[in-house]
Amino acid sequence: MVIGIVAAVLCWIPFCNYWAFVPAVVGLVLGAIEMNKKKKANEPKGMAVAGVVLNIVAIALIFIWTIALADSASKVSGAMDDYNKNVEKLQKDLEKYKN
Repeated sequence: MVIGIVAAVLCWIPFCNYWAFVPAVVGLVLGAIEMNKKKKANEPKGMAVAGVVLNIVAIALIFIWTIALADSASKVSGAMDDYNKNVEKLQKDLEKYKN
């Protein structure tokens, strides 16, 4: 569960979320293994379930945040292209008025 907490905290930090994917997957695997051990031993498995759920949430947040960052970068790139086209047009118009 501690690994899931670390992954859930790191997944919100841009570009650190890629590093958070590794502990999230490791925590998910370890949580699943622990759940199976507790199930076979007929012991309460609440902490293992919480760890698995937390790691799944962290992985989902990593993907969502990555998609959001990629979309934002794409929109900024498009806006910069439009800006550059407008600047070039204004420079051409200015050259016309100078002559």
